[in-house]
Amino acid sequence: MKEKVYAKIDQLPRGKASQNITEGCLVLEGGAFRGLYTQGVLDALMEADINMQCVIGVSAGAMSGLGYLAGQIGRSARINLRNRHNSAYVGIEAYKNNGGIIGFDFVLDKVNDVDPIDLEALRDERRRFVTVATNCKTGKPTYFEKGKVNLNKAIQASASMPYVSQMVYVDGEPYLDGGCSDHIPYKWALKEGRL
Repeated sequence: MKEKVYAKIDQLPRGKASQNITEGCLVLEGGAFRGLYTQGVLDALMEADINMQCVIGVSAGAMSGLGYLAGQIGRSARINLRNRHNSAYVGIEAYKNNGGIIGFDFVLDKVNDVDPIDLEALRDERRRFVTVATNCKTGKPTYFEKGKVNLNKAIQASASMPYVSQMVYVDGEPYLDGGCSDHIPYKWALKEGRL
């Protein structure tokens, strides 16, 4: 079977966002591969020098927010478009390796071999990044903040869809998709979304 390739991947924007910080909190909802639209908007924000000081993401929004926080224009879209037919990312190989439909080990780790994430930008203490996951014991949302938890585990918990993913354990507690309990965390953003 011939490998399917997105023909215009080289035309996607590339670049690095500035270090300027914009006050406020950006809320990113989930939506699986509809997150590509979010990623396009995030790229446009970075190109317009809008780098929000706080980002909170749910499910696919948490995954998209990672590239925005790293300031890497086009990275998230490149990863999704380049790998959407790769079963290590979505499919049977992902299920074998991760027990769910999404290959989090692939998308949060192995893709760094080809398109590395800017770890220095992620560590910038001037910016907050929060992911939302649903605690499977309580049914309530948990808000995980970078620097206080394993970020990859928090993103995996936030984006692990019920029925097609196994629960993700963070600090001994079972979690699934944050969209089950707080699909658009605007209340958190209004109350807590400041430095």
